[in-house]
Amino acid sequence: LATRLRNVMGKLVGPNQCSFVPNRQSKDNIIVLQEVIHSMRKKSGRKGWMIIKIDLEKAYDRLNWSFVKDTLQDIGFPEKFISLIWSCISSSKMRALWNGEALDEFMPSRGVRQGDPISPYIFVLCMERLFHLIEIAVDHQLWKPVRVSRGGPEIAHLAFADDLLLFAEASVDQVEIIQTCLDLFCSSSGQKVSQEKTRIHFSKNVSWRVREEISNKFGFLRTDNLGKYLGVPIHHRRVNNVLFKGVVEKVKQRLSSWKAKTLSFAGRVTLTQSVLSALPSYLMQSVYLPRQLCDELDKQYRRFLWDDKENKHRVHAVSWEVISKPRLEGGLNIRSTRHMNSLFMMKNCWEFITQPNKLRVKVLKAKYKCGTERIPRLTAMKSASNVWRGMCSVWPMVSQNLIWRLGDGTHVRFWLDHWVPNIPCLADITTEPIPLVEKYKVVADYINDQGDWRMQDIEHILPTEVCSIIESLVPPSLGEDVDAVAWVGSSTGEFNMRSAYSMLRGNGGSHTHQVYRDITRWQAPERLRMFLWRVAHDSLVTNSFRLYRGITESATCPLCHAGLETVMHILRDCHMVIRVWNVLLQGHMILEFF
Repeated sequence: LATRLRNVMGKLVGPNQCSFVPNRQSKDNIIVLQEVIHSMRKKSGRKGWMIIKIDLEKAYDRLNWSFVKDTLQDIGFPEKFISLIWSCISSSKMRALWNGEALDEFMPSRGVRQGDPISPYIFVLCMERLFHLIEIAVDHQLWKPVRVSRGGPEIAHLAFADDLLLFAEASVDQVEIIQTCLDLFCSSSGQKVSQEKTRIHFSKNVSWRVREEISNKFGFLRTDNLGKYLGVPIHHRRVNNVLFKGVVEKVKQRLSSWKAKTLSFAGRVTLTQSVLSALPSYLMQSVYLPRQLCDELDKQYRRFLWDDKENKHRVHAVSWEVISKPRLEGGLNIRSTRHMNSLFMMKNCWEFITQPNKLRVKVLKAKYKCGTERIPRLTAMKSASNVWRGMCSVWPMVSQNLIWRLGDGTHVRFWLDHWVPNIPCLADITTEPIPLVEKYKVVADYINDQGDWRMQDIEHILPTEVCSIIESLVPPSLGEDVDAVAWVGSSTGEFNMRSAYSMLRGNGGSHTHQVYRDITRWQAPERLRMFLWRVAHDSLVTNSFRLYRGITESATCPLCHAGLETVMHILRDCHMVIRVWNVLLQGHMILEFF
C-alpha cells in the first residue's frame, strides 16, 4: 500500500509540499524560505510581509479518521483501496505504560501511528486539504501571498509533513482570512494550532503598531528570528561563522564521546569518513558556508584522525592535501569541506537547469532575472542571497562541463551551443566569419529533407576535421525526443559527484598509482591496509622521520645501532628484523625478498 501511494504522490501533492514525495527534497523548501527572508530584509514601501511558523500539537495523533476517509474518497481512490487503508488505520491497538507496566489494550478512535509506512502519506494527503483552501482564497484574491520578484511565483505556504509555514501580506485583514482557513481545517481534521509555539516574523517595513495588532489578533508571539527550519538555521542577516558555530560544536561533541585512544588509525579513518564528514553535508545542500568555517571543520577532522589532544599536538604524518585525494591516487577519500560545499552548489546548478518546474528554481530564475534560456547565465551580485552566491561561484565550472544531447535539434543553436564532443563552441573555430543570418540558427536548420547533414552550408566555414566529426554524428530528426542537457563527466549524462569532485581538484592530481591500487583492492583487514598505506607514504614515525621534524637529535636505529631508522630499515634491513624474516620465509623466498 505504501509503495502504491508513493508512486502517485507527485500527482496528488502540490509543489509547496516536499515531504514523502519522490524527487522532492527538504532543501527545496529551505531555499525558497531563505529567498523570502532575504527579500524581507530589504523590503520597503507601504505593504509589508509576514511569515507564520505554525506548530501543530500532536499532529499525527489528532487526525480524525472520518477526515482521512473523506480525503481518500475526495481524491478518487477505488473503494477497495480505501477499505484496505481503513482497515490498517482502524485495526490498531495500543497499550499505555504506567510506572513501567503495560496496561490493558485499548482501541484508539483517531490518529495515525508514527512508524507505520502508510502514515506519512496519509498525513500529507490530509494536509493537502488545507492547502486547497489556501489556494481557493488566493484565487479569489482574499489571501494575498508573497512574491519575491515581479513575475515570480506566488508563495502562500510551504510544508514538510507537519512543519508548516504561511506567507501573506502583513495586514489586519489578512488575519481574518488566515484564521478562517486554519479554523475550518482544524475543525474538520482534528488538528490544533499551538499558540504557545507558533511564531510570526515580519519584514522590516512593517510598523510596530501593525505588528502588535496582528500578533494580538492571532494570539501568536512575534519573533525576529525563526530559528531553525528542517534542521537548518535560517539566516536573517549575512552568513558568518557565528551563525553556524553549532555545527562545529556538534562535531566537537561527537568527537569527545569517542575514545580516540582506543581506536586504531583505520578506525578513526572510517569514523571520519562515515560520521564526521556527514554531519555538515545536510546543511551544505542549501547553505554556502564561509571558508573559515569549512577550514575549522577540516581542522577538527585532522585532529581526530591523528589523535590530537587539547594540550598535546601529535605529528600529522601525511598532509591533508594528500589525505583528501581518492584512494587510487594515494589519499583516504576524506573530502575537504570546501570542496564538498562546492559540490553541493554544483548539484544545485545542475538541478537549476534540468528541473525547471521546481518551485525553488522558478523563484531563483525570476528573482535573479535569468531569462528563459534552457542554460541560463548566472550572474553574481553583492546583494544576492547566500545560496545564489554559492551557485554563481561554481557556475563557470558547471557551464563548461555541459553538453547538449540532440533529440529533434530544435532547441540547440548550431554555432553557439556545446553539442559537438570536445568543441565547446563552433563559432570560436570558424575559418571565416559566420553570416549574421546563420549565426543563431538551430541544429535542425542544417538537416535536409532526407534527414542528412547539409554539409555544403558549413564545410566552407569550418575546418575539414571538424566537418568530419559532425558528419559522423547521428543527425537529429523531428520524431525524436526533445534536446536534453547532459553532464560531460558521466556516461549516463546525469550529474556525477565523483567526476565533479575530480574537476574541482583539477587535473594535476588525477593520476592513479599501481601501489595504491593494489593496497585498495587487497582483500585484507582495514587495519593492515592502513599500515601499508602509511608505508607507501613513508609516514611511519621512525627516528629519521622524527629527526626531519626536529623531534629527536639522532636517526640511529635503537635496536641494531648500525644504521638510520627508516621505513625500509625497520621492515627489512635491520639485523633484528632479518632474524624474524629468516624464521618466516623459507629457502628461495629469502633470496627473492632481500
